[in-house]
Amino acid sequence: MLSRIEDMATLSRKQREIAQRHQLFLDIARNLINKEGCAAVSMDHLAELSEYSRGTVYQHFPCKEEVLIEVCNSSMSYLLSLFERARAIPHSNRDRILAVMVAHNYFDLRQPHCNKILQYTSDNSIMDKVSEANLQQHNKLEKSLLLVVSSIVGEALKTKELTMPKDLTAIELVFGLWSLNHGSQLLQAAELHLDEFGITQPEETIARVVAATLDGLNWKPLYDAKKHKAMMQWLKDTVFVDPQMADDAEEI
Repeated sequence: MLSRIEDMATLSRKQREIAQRHQLFLDIARNLINKEGCAAVSMDHLAELSEYSRGTVYQHFPCKEEVLIEVCNSSMSYLLSLFERARAIPHSNRDRILAVMVAHNYFDLRQPHCNKILQYTSDNSIMDKVSEANLQQHNKLEKSLLLVVSSIVGEALKTKELTMPKDLTAIELVFGLWSLNHGSQLLQAAELHLDEFGITQPEETIARVVAATLDGLNWKPLYDAKKHKAMMQWLKDTVFVDPQMADDAEEI
């Protein structure tokens, strides 16, 4: 946040006005996605809600897909910072994996539009309309997110906290863990009545399933219910507390 303010301070008045207007369009798009979905975003809608002309919107974005990818990339950059925060906690690598899960859920609750965009843009015909620069940034962010988690697994292998079976690679483990957590988020977003099936705390349920998986791989230290609960609470109370994000959630 501070660096962004510092960057703005180095711009001319005209440049600041353009940057602020660009951000306004992105903020409006983000709120539209949260409330009505990606289909609600259009150049006309952005012009109407921002009270700028349609031509002004086109000066910033050539198409609505470009708006969507910029909103998504901004969110993914924030998610990457949360993952890096998870990797930096002064605990075991297994606790860091738990921290990544908590970070991902923390992010998804506060920026649900990102998953909506990722689902919407999974169609190649949509991604084909995105500029090469924004597409490269998007791909780089995806890779960086995976590399953070892979580095935690790699460190666990180095310290002998984890020994991988011969038929499973580190990146396959990362993919499996990511799929479990991401799949859980998509199911919750679908507003299924999970409580009717006895799932009253989806985040904790997935955390225990992951813990059982890691225990099966003999990733030390093994699961301890009391320590696990205390770590989850510490992460939520101490590591992933961001007043700015809470304010954003209230606006939504």
